[in-house]
Amino acid sequence: MVQQLGKRVLITPIDVLGSDERGQTLTFETPRHCKYLLVKRRAGTISGNHYHEGSLPATNPKTYFLCDGTMELIYRSLSDGIIERRLIDCPSRVDIYPYTVHAVRAATDITLMECLSIDELQRDRVSVPVFSDS
Repeated sequence: MVQQLGKRVLITPIDVLGSDERGQTLTFETPRHCKYLLVKRRAGTISGNHYHEGSLPATNPKTYFLCDGTMELIYRSLSDGIIERRLIDCPSRVDIYPYTVHAVRAATDITLMECLSIDELQRDRVSVPVFSDS
């Protein structure tokens, strides 16, 4: 079931085409033709703590594909201090809209595909913590 979380985040499950003793075959659509970052994170680690202005197609919205594991998305609007958290299981597509401060905590070991290049990420990223562990 698609989950629209206000104007900040959209979570879409990835469809399973088939499953047998070998595993699964899944299908999904990408928002655009682009380079991808394949990101592997260990359980308990945090990545992100930034937002995007949406000045590039790759960041308006920023799209993740959670390929393996479970992640916690921690996010808030830049304009308010209300922190929201959502556990997301694979396989899922996550779209994060501009001016949404976000971080990903790997609840388990995870594999993500990010629909942008490292250059695009660096050109439209403003580092701001979503939260502090202290």
